[in-house]
Amino acid sequence: MSSFRNDLFAGVSGFTSNVYLTADAVDLTLQTNVDSATSMHVHVSNATGFRTAIAEDDWSTKTTVVSMAANGIYDVDPGFRWLRVVRESAASLPSVTIAGRNVVWGQG
Repeated sequence: MSSFRNDLFAGVSGFTSNVYLTADAVDLTLQTNVDSATSMHVHVSNATGFRTAIAEDDWSTKTTVVSMAANGIYDVDPGFRWLRVVRESAASLPSVTIAGRNVVWGQG
C-alpha cells in the first residue's frame, strides 16, 4: 500500500478543482477548509485516457456537501477512475485535500 495527499484547489481560481486519478484507491477522504458557507459537489468519472480532457457528460455527482459552513472530513467510497470537486459559491475560497491509500501492484 502507498498513501497520497493533494490539495485539489491548489492553483485553481475557478469553481472546479483539479482532476485527480483515483483508479486504484482503496480508501478516500476529503478534508475541506472553507472561509464561508458553501455547497460542494464531488464528481466522479470512469473515462479512460490521460491525454484528452474528460467531457462534461462523462462526469456524475457522487455526493453533495450542502451548506457547509464549517471545515470537515468526508469519506468517499472508492471505485472510479477520476475525481473532482465543484463549488457553487464564489464567496468561498476552499481548500479541499484528498487523502487516501492505494494498491501498489506486485507488493503484498
